[in-house]
Amino acid sequence: MRPGRFSRGPAIAAALALGLIGVLSGCGGGGGGKTPTVTDLAILPGTASVPQGGTAQFSAYLNGVAVTASWQASGGTITGTGLFTAPTSGSSVLLTATSGSNTGTLTVNIVAAQPLTISPAAIALPAGQNFTFSALLNGQGVTATWSVTSPNGGNPGTIDPSGNYTPPLFPPPGQAVTVTATNGGNTGTSNVVIIYSNSSLSQSYAFAYTGDDGSGFFTVAGSFTADGDGNIESGGLEDAEDLGGVNSQVPISGGTYTVGADGRTQINLSVNGTSVILEAALTTNTHGLLIRYDNAATGSGTLDQQNTADFTVTGPYVFSLSGADLNFDPLTFGGKFTSGGGTIPNTNAIVDVNDAGYVNGGNGPTEPDTSLSGGYAFTNLANGRGTIYLNATNFGSFLPSGTEVQFAYYVVDHTHLHLVEIDGNAFTSGDAYSGLTGTGFPVSTLPKGNNTFSLGGTSTQGAYSAAGVFSSDGNGDVQGGVFANNSGGNPINKSLTINKCVFTVDPPTGRIDLSLAFTSSCTTPATNVDEFAVYQTAVSIPTSISTPSAVMVEIDNNFVASGLSYAQQQTPVAPTGSFAFNLTGQGVFHNTAGSYQQDALAQLSLSGTAVNSGNFNINNYGSVQGGPVLTGQSSLSSTSGSYGQGTMKLSVSIPGTGTAVYNLNYYYVDPTTYLLIDLDSNRIANGEIEDQF
Repeated sequence: MRPGRFSRGPAIAAALALGLIGVLSGCGGGGGGKTPTVTDLAILPGTASVPQGGTAQFSAYLNGVAVTASWQASGGTITGTGLFTAPTSGSSVLLTATSGSNTGTLTVNIVAAQPLTISPAAIALPAGQNFTFSALLNGQGVTATWSVTSPNGGNPGTIDPSGNYTPPLFPPPGQAVTVTATNGGNTGTSNVVIIYSNSSLSQSYAFAYTGDDGSGFFTVAGSFTADGDGNIESGGLEDAEDLGGVNSQVPISGGTYTVGADGRTQINLSVNGTSVILEAALTTNTHGLLIRYDNAATGSGTLDQQNTADFTVTGPYVFSLSGADLNFDPLTFGGKFTSGGGTIPNTNAIVDVNDAGYVNGGNGPTEPDTSLSGGYAFTNLANGRGTIYLNATNFGSFLPSGTEVQFAYYVVDHTHLHLVEIDGNAFTSGDAYSGLTGTGFPVSTLPKGNNTFSLGGTSTQGAYSAAGVFSSDGNGDVQGGVFANNSGGNPINKSLTINKCVFTVDPPTGRIDLSLAFTSSCTTPATNVDEFAVYQTAVSIPTSISTPSAVMVEIDNNFVASGLSYAQQQTPVAPTGSFAFNLTGQGVFHNTAGSYQQDALAQLSLSGTAVNSGNFNINNYGSVQGGPVLTGQSSLSSTSGSYGQGTMKLSVSIPGTGTAVYNLNYYYVDPTTYLLIDLDSNRIANGEIEDQF
């Protein structure tokens, strides 16, 4: 093994000596001072029209969680449970809900009474939980023909001939559903808002996250089953690794979970008798962003419903892994292999290794390794778990001679595997995705268009993050782009220009050798040129950020970094709607627990030019905190230029602490997905926002 130019041995020794001592670290990002008082309750179903004399059911929510409230109405009547009966005249009514020191108001439109009405005329319903509507003709119950639609598309759920309605398992776009009843020539409607509920999580889920514990690096992958009613079943499993060792096939014996109306979800797992808390922000019933949310560790990752009918390993796969070697130097490697029958043959297999800037067996960009081979086998099919091992000549840069790298894998489906190293020969984790099939790959393997990317890792200044957009002409040239990076808080480059450079494609494997240059020269090695091995996936976007277009591994000695790239879809627009938000702290190791990277999770309501609302969860090592977004101190810009770059500032009220401020660049992927980079000097992180509804 070679120490490389990124050696952090003394830092790791200090970190290991700390053990699991909790250190309360600040939220950072400026601010401070007295915490503002936030007094707004949200009243759902929000904007509502109720016929004269008709009824509607209203509910109060504080920070996305249902609360008991006292109710007042300026006209008509409202019960203590929020059941409103409209007056028989007038055009509007002001509703007021009060819970403790928090208040909220809503103006209800009163419309002319119709012969046929639906009771209730407006309601917020939990996803997946049945509800029965009634049809009234001139105030008397009647039989009707029922239908349900979602005005903005998506799944509206189903309704039977008796008015028994089953909502979808996650909200459709805009959360809006219209229930319609018809009797003779008369029609009535009810406006329904769908909110997330415990029913949104059911079946088996694979999860993975990477962060920090007392050793300075910590990574976990596993599987559990949610019952749809707030309980985690026994029989789950996880594999965990830190710089102190490996805990393999650790049982998850049960637990509980609670899904909030805004999709933020707390999951309490019993892992070998120890309580582990995860916080997720759901984007559908099948996918969510995830952080560790207790004082024992940090971590950031994803939650995905497993397709148990597709528990197979069917290649080819492209992969990237990152972490540390046995010297605690930063390490990343990635490549492509095929699979079948338990073997990984050497045919058209390839890997690139960057061990502390020592790339592919040399101190700088050199040829990739085509000696890659290995094997795999399922060990626990019920959880989609197995083991995979890989051998390659260039692994000798970070492994004892003749040894192999072994991982536990957890299958989401055959197109996506979570990987955690379990051999103790290095400390890495990552993902494998279905790769392109065939050989004879042309330069158009990287097609014409913009590609949005995000990278994380380590620099000589410490933790490192980068993000941006590069444009391909589909004929072997990078034509331009924009780039931002944060290297240990010094320097921070908020908007560099990517210049024209030639890229090449390896015909047998499809590996792309890509340079991003920030001056007129594309020559490597150079501090102003970053070189990457890029491996295209076979998984199309744009439905989920868990399906990238390519994995990227940096193969120069400027940074030890890896990440994902996504083909931009359509013309860039600024984010509009409700989004799950995640920031992942970068860097493998730090001198003190107080310098460990922060992980953050949130739900945000964005309107393209403003931050309308939001609720945050933050994990600093040793301290979990949360609070609302202060909309008056937050901002969102429109996209600038043709690459879909914009800015976002989030001010978060942390009770008892003050205000945490996040200054971010965002980069458009499609209208549902944007990549993020934090450009604050005291926080090195990147992340994403994904559309919820």
